[in-house]
Amino acid sequence: MASRRLASPARPAPSSAVPKGVTAESLGEFKVTYYWVTCEDDAPGERDTELLDPKGAALGKFRAAFVKRLKMEGTGRTLEGKTLNWAGEGRYRYVKHPWGTGAKDAPLEPFRSIAVDPKVIPIGTKILIPQAVGALLPDGSTHDGVFVAADTGSAIKGQHIDLFCGLERDMKIIQKRGVDAVVLHKVTKDERSAPAPVHFPRAAVVRFGKVAVYKAAGSDAASTGMLEKGEKLKVLGREGAFFKLGDERWVEAPALDLRGEESR
Repeated sequence: MASRRLASPARPAPSSAVPKGVTAESLGEFKVTYYWVTCEDDAPGERDTELLDPKGAALGKFRAAFVKRLKMEGTGRTLEGKTLNWAGEGRYRYVKHPWGTGAKDAPLEPFRSIAVDPKVIPIGTKILIPQAVGALLPDGSTHDGVFVAADTGSAIKGQHIDLFCGLERDMKIIQKRGVDAVVLHKVTKDERSAPAPVHFPRAAVVRFGKVAVYKAAGSDAASTGMLEKGEKLKVLGREGAFFKLGDERWVEAPALDLRGEESR
């Protein structure tokens, strides 16, 4: 007899209306594109292409296909699990933030950070995309539709934003809700209730290769081991940007997907 799965709760269809409780000013229609962190373990070939840091010193050799994608996306994750970030003039640097950095070296956050033309949308502006409200995110939470102008790009000019989605395969989380050319709204007040918390324990899958496990909730803590892409785990709780796996076992939240098999 075939097993039966409980259906996921129905989610409201995407709407272009400003949600109740939000005061926002229309900025007009914008083209929406997407960018992400490129991963070296997704690229074929040998590590035969050198990258340099801002001072011209060698960072090491990497797969050519990875380097090509890195030049387009601006941020990449190496086979060792380190994050490389664009540093200008064809140079790169390692950063601690797992998703890289944007304008003013601010950490980028998937489904929250957007790249803008600062002449049109100033850095730091909160932007509402109503169609994103209710989207199920990899950390198990649902989106409130609010994004932050946190990055720029040479190709981002005028009525155009680039939405940071973390990984290429996650682009569909927002894109499938009709977010390709939409009216943006500048948020001036948000009086909605806080979203429902994510409940634990919860099943999760590792999203990257070579993910460090730490003794405490902080990347400066001692590492106690590594996780591999595709590993299945149980998350016991969350503290800030870290998920708890057990006693003295913590991992950076971006490394795990908590949505469940049917949502991936």
